[in-house]
Amino acid sequence: MHVIFRESHGLEETAQPVDLQQTPADMVVLSFSDSDLGAFSVGWHNAKEDLPSLRLANLAALQHPLSVDTYIEQTLCHAKAVLVRLIGGMPYWAYGLQQLRAVAEENGIALAVLAADGRADSQLDEISTLPISTLHRLRQLCDAGGPDAASAALAQLALSAGLFARPKIGQKNSPARRRLVTAKSPILPCRICAARGPQTGGCDKFLPVLSHSGRFGAN
Repeated sequence: MHVIFRESHGLEETAQPVDLQQTPADMVVLSFSDSDLGAFSVGWHNAKEDLPSLRLANLAALQHPLSVDTYIEQTLCHAKAVLVRLIGGMPYWAYGLQQLRAVAEENGIALAVLAADGRADSQLDEISTLPISTLHRLRQLCDAGGPDAASAALAQLALSAGLFARPKIGQKNSPARRRLVTAKSPILPCRICAARGPQTGGCDKFLPVLSHSGRFGAN
């Protein structure tokens, strides 16, 4: 099932189970924010020769516990590194964080859970498996925003998990660079999903940076 992105926060009692049907990748980034996911999408494509494989998912599609369990089994448990960006702290995705921490410990996954509101959160630090210094660096890059900072964050995350990544040299959060990327590479909803009308949850189908198959670089 594929659904379009929407801004949403927290688990909803009326949520319906959703199966994102994402194939595994070395790294996974999860967020409630469309802008977060768009920046990571462009950032990965701008440096895809120097970064491991990546999947993106909107946490709005993982509100139901069954959705969380299915996504962990199909995608997250096979990852080497997972980055989660949250607004509102643990209560907004408590079940998901508990299950993700358990599978991270079991499978040796590098897990970074970061506050997306610019503030430090000791609870999220404790859920994470990476050192505080690494979490601080990742939080700085994510808070900077833009594709360049997102690319640098992905490289940092990959290296923290023992994966190959070539760090990107240059300005990580140049406003001029962000405007240039936005102007030349707009992030648009999947035309297929848009044609089907609004649906609950999130979709990893960006155009032109993500293919309709949900895989980076797929034809």
